[in-house]
Amino acid sequence: MNLYKETYAFLVLRSKDRGEWLDRRQKRIGGSDASVLIGMNSWKTKAQLWDDKVEGKRQEIWSPAIEYGTKAEEHLRALFALKHPDLDVQYEPDVILDSKLYDWMAYSPDGLLLRKDGSRGIWECKTHLVHGKADYNQWNNRIPDAYYIQVLHGLIVTGFDFVILTAELRFSDGSARIIEVTIERNENVEEDIKWLLDKEKEEIERYYIPKKRPPLEINL
Repeated sequence: MNLYKETYAFLVLRSKDRGEWLDRRQKRIGGSDASVLIGMNSWKTKAQLWDDKVEGKRQEIWSPAIEYGTKAEEHLRALFALKHPDLDVQYEPDVILDSKLYDWMAYSPDGLLLRKDGSRGIWECKTHLVHGKADYNQWNNRIPDAYYIQVLHGLIVTGFDFVILTAELRFSDGSARIIEVTIERNENVEEDIKWLLDKEKEEIERYYIPKKRPPLEINL
């Protein structure tokens, strides 16, 4: 079964190159935007996201860590597939899954997963340079809130059954650890999905439909 095909929930938009993919991505709230939209991201403000999506002021962010993560993804995906022969790991580059149900939503998966029982999932990949104990504790039997919101957004767009997030945690001494967190679509997750969907709708209706810029956020 090819998971990169249109369903009742989403369209599949294939881009000719990364530039076209970035242009299309700018027109919707994607997974990495969701935590910013609802004010739960420490790296970007609601106003900056609004400038990006409404005013077209796209901010290209580059760092050695981002470059590393981009290059590492294909290798982590291959390793994941090697470790999980029970899963059909599928991937197409520069693809956006455009929601049919919510016209502001989209999702760009790092991979899609098919179990032998027919259940469908999302594969999400992260690389993270750990800065101290408090930072590491965010990954203690869980994933950071911004990433959890990202994959919930993916479940909303796709309607799929589960997520597996693979993260390579790198430490200052040069060592590294790869972890996997599986999130099944169960009653508790459905409650979180409903909460997120309501929060996203609220922000879209308050700021994006009337094209009203969110107020600046001040961290005290």
